[in-house]
Amino acid sequence: MQTFAAFLRGINVAGQKSIKMVELKAMMEDLGFEEVQTYIQSGNIFFKSKEKEEGKLQAKIKKGILDTFNFVVPVLVWPTSLINEYLKSNPYLSKKPEEARLYYTLLSEKPTKENVEKLMALANDIDLYTVHEKIIYILVNTKYSDSKFSNNMIEKVLKVEATTRNHATMVKMGGGERFIVVVKCKKLIIFFNLAFVLNFLKLKFIR
Repeated sequence: MQTFAAFLRGINVAGQKSIKMVELKAMMEDLGFEEVQTYIQSGNIFFKSKEKEEGKLQAKIKKGILDTFNFVVPVLVWPTSLINEYLKSNPYLSKKPEEARLYYTLLSEKPTKENVEKLMALANDIDLYTVHEKIIYILVNTKYSDSKFSNNMIEKVLKVEATTRNHATMVKMGGGERFIVVVKCKKLIIFFNLAFVLNFLKLKFIR
């Protein structure tokens, strides 16, 4: 089985397309995926699958969301190994910027050279950006809310679906296998602590 990360776009924003993570996790498990874990409310999911074709996984999750929650959500699925490759290739890490200034826009497919040139023509003083295969590295000089590179603008120019995550989230998603293990360990610790408390109370009651 291979470990993947799924990124959902536009959920739990201003009360729109609300999805509880516990319900999203249950949906993924119902779809047959294994070792499913979610990370924060923006729609980031770790899972393992025998199916290795990203397009089929995206379509399956997208349909699952439509059937379960009754609305359409763009979904991108990448192997966690690819995320780590992209993280290592970030041209702005050598500048050692504050992590809060680093962002990644994930693309559903590699854009055409013509459309990339159109995006590059929109250079400004607020953002530094580099398009690499299916990802855009963004380094903002101020704060992301000032960035000219919204998802809508990028999708319009490149003509592909896109979703953006900050550096901390991408690092976390790149460590999918480690994250799953950590979550399992935390659950075991909670279980044993609870078992200890119950056993202590039982002994105290017997006495």
